[in-house]
Amino acid sequence: MTFKGMYFSAMNISVGLRKIGYARKYVYEKAYQQVLSDKVNFMETLEALILKPEMAVFVDESNKDRKAARRKYGWSAQGTPVNYRSMFNMDTRYTLIGVADCFGFVLPACEVVSHKYREKDEHKPVDADRFVEFVECCLCPSLGDFSERQPHSVVIMDNCSIHLDVRVKQLIEARGAIIVYSAPYCPELIPIEYMFHQWKSFLKRNSVDFEIDWYTVHTLGLASVTP
Repeated sequence: MTFKGMYFSAMNISVGLRKIGYARKYVYEKAYQQVLSDKVNFMETLEALILKPEMAVFVDESNKDRKAARRKYGWSAQGTPVNYRSMFNMDTRYTLIGVADCFGFVLPACEVVSHKYREKDEHKPVDADRFVEFVECCLCPSLGDFSERQPHSVVIMDNCSIHLDVRVKQLIEARGAIIVYSAPYCPELIPIEYMFHQWKSFLKRNSVDFEIDWYTVHTLGLASVTP
């Protein structure tokens, strides 16, 4: 960048920003379609329903493929490339249906739906029927009774089509819990989105081990999110 005849490199700017208290952080996207009134109504609803943090439980999906565990940056002497060893042809693709509360991921309730492993069979995607199966078998056993203000009694998820299936609401309410849909285009209001980022960062830091024993590293990644 040139300013008043002087040239400033990216490193100069980075050092200058750090000196005045700025830090390099992950960028989260925010949609232009956000409506302020929807955000306010959503937050007010949570404030009215959640009398203690343990009552809230968040549900969402995140995809993992080869790129999610690949390191993108490294250090080396100028003029030399950065290399590290990775196992090829062991491409693992899956969807994590995540369940989280104020303490981190609820491991017994989370489920992995594998799509491709070592060039073998493809499995069906997470459609409405598959999500309903997850709610019945994995999520519902961990839910509490809202009338008694029990933990995990307020289920919070976004309003994507598979979440809006009427069977999802019926199963959750049959357990005594209630469901709240977040404001549209407002992922930054849902803590599980930040937990997914930390989980994927863990996979990148342990990418080689991930290729050898992907499920163990995946589980440790979930456990790395702490209160």
